[in-house]
This record gives sequence, C-alpha cells and structure tokens, in this order.
Amino acid sequence: MRTIPLTVFLWACASAAEMHEPATAEAISVTTAPIEVREVARPVHGTGRVQATDQALLSFPFGGVASDVRVVRGQQVRRGEVLAVLDASAARAQLVAARSALAKAERDATRAEALEGTALSVAQRQDALTGLEVARANVDAASFQARRSALVAPADGVVVDVWVDEDQTVGAGQPVVSFAGVDGYEVELVLPAADALLVDVGTEATARIGALGRTVTGRVTERAGGAGPLGGFTVVVALDAEGGPLAPGLVASVDLRPTGEPLATVPVEALAEADGDEGAVYVVEDGTAHRVPVTVAFLADPLVALRSAPPAGTEIVVSGVAFVTDGASVVSR
Repeated sequence: MRTIPLTVFLWACASAAEMHEPATAEAISVTTAPIEVREVARPVHGTGRVQATDQALLSFPFGGVASDVRVVRGQQVRRGEVLAVLDASAARAQLVAARSALAKAERDATRAEALEGTALSVAQRQDALTGLEVARANVDAASFQARRSALVAPADGVVVDVWVDEDQTVGAGQPVVSFAGVDGYEVELVLPAADALLVDVGTEATARIGALGRTVTGRVTERAGGAGPLGGFTVVVALDAEGGPLAPGLVASVDLRPTGEPLATVPVEALAEADGDEGAVYVVEDGTAHRVPVTVAFLADPLVALRSAPPAGTEIVVSGVAFVTDGASVVSR
C-alpha cells in the first residue's frame, strides 16, 4: 500500500478549505445625493393655432347685392376703412318713403291736437299720435339700413379672407370679410380636465412657434368653467409678441407652468425601476444600499417628483444605480 506524507495531506486539506471560503464582495462605486423637497408643478402641455385677440366675421345686417368689394385677402386695413359696400338703392328709397310718411304723420298729429274735443274724439287723437311714433320708428330703421350699407374695419388689422364677390347677392348675417386685428395674439388650447384644473387665469406660459423658430412668453387669460362636448376644457393664452409680428393660423406648442407644491424630488437617473406610479430608489446607510419603494407623482425633467418617499436629506444612489442590488456594499465617490 502506498503511503502519503503527512505534510502533503495537511496542505491538501488546507487548500480545499480555502476554496470553500466565501469571497469578500468588493464595494460598488456610486454617486449619492440627498432627497430634496422643492416647489414643483406638474407640467401642462397643449397645442393650438395662433389667432388674433380681436377677430371677427364681418357681415351686413340685411340682405342685398354687393356693389363694391374693396379689399383682398391679406390686405392691411385701418380702423374705419370701407371694406365692402352693399347696393343701397333700395335702402335710400325706403328712407325717402319713411321720411315722407313721418311728415304726414306729424301733420295728422298736429291737426288731431287742434281738433280734439270738437271734430275729433280722444281715440282719434290717440291714433294720430300712435301713427306718428310708428313713422318715426320707420325712419330710424330706414336710416340704419342706409348707414350700414358700407362694411368698415372695426380696428387696425388685416383681412384674413373675403367670402363674396362684386354683384353677388348676400343674405343678412352672411360672412363677407374675415377680419383680424394686430393689437394682440392668443392661442386657444383644449386640455384634459386633469390638466385644465391645474391652470388658473394668470398662469405663465411659453409658446414655441415652429414655423418662425421663435419662443414667446404669455399667460392664461381665460379658462372655461366646464368641459366641452368632447370632455376638454378650453384655455386661452395671450401671447407677448415683442420679438416681432405673428400671424393667425401658425401652430404653437405651449408649456404652462401652474403653481407648484412642495414634494420630494430626486434625479430621474436615481429611479432603480418604475412601473406606472410605482418605483424604487436605493437608500445608502453605513455603506450598504437598501431598496426602498416610492410613489411617483410626475416627471419634472430632469427631476422626478415623489408623492411618497424617504425623508428629506436621506442619501440615495443617483449614479451607478444599474450596478446596485438590495443589500450591496457601496462606496460614494
């Protein structure tokens, strides 16, 4: 039988024991930062078209034939400038007839006043006075039609569109000219209820006009008191066009900044995982990382606002999160 020297046997046993000893884990190098409480607001975004603050579809209050259309699409106009004229021949004839009828009614009323109690009864006198009132009302109506046969610009602005041609018959209230003022511009947004209820009149905004490559500031001037037919709330943002003129119809991407609330915040990269509003961060205590669940409120790039989180000032891993596991040894670099 072959014998093994005792020294060899002891060396072999010691080597086997070393192989089964657990290796000491090397600490993971990470960057940490404290959780901070800040005033943050959930961003609200919307898209709409630029429109003039003072805009209108201009029309005649009565029907007739457009005898003269003096403007074209895109033309700059001044306040009081005549844009279109309706043939006023019929209106002028009605005014002449109404004035003649008024003159007769005045004579009849004067005669009735003089003859009351003799040749005329009280009722006949009252009828004459009523006829006088009716005649005066007819003159007022005919004068109104004669005056409104010319369509004028309500303010300095631009003709957006012209809807009729000369010699075309138009009805009462039919759009003739689409007018936009140049004193101000706004964007009308339709926001979901959850976003619109965060916004108040006076909320500041930033609008990006892609076609012009410009960003302009603004503020909310109107917010609907209720939802529209499709469930959205209409919000109007007045724009500050100090950097140059705007134009109706341009598309604007608007960011609104509602009033903030104090919430715990961490950098986006500090989230170890996220699923809906559930997430987790790694809290560092005595060189060990501990996974702690958090509730996400919203993203306020480059931060994440948290509804529930460890106390403010708690150190968490913000860089190297991908290499960390629960209970891992870490060292802050």
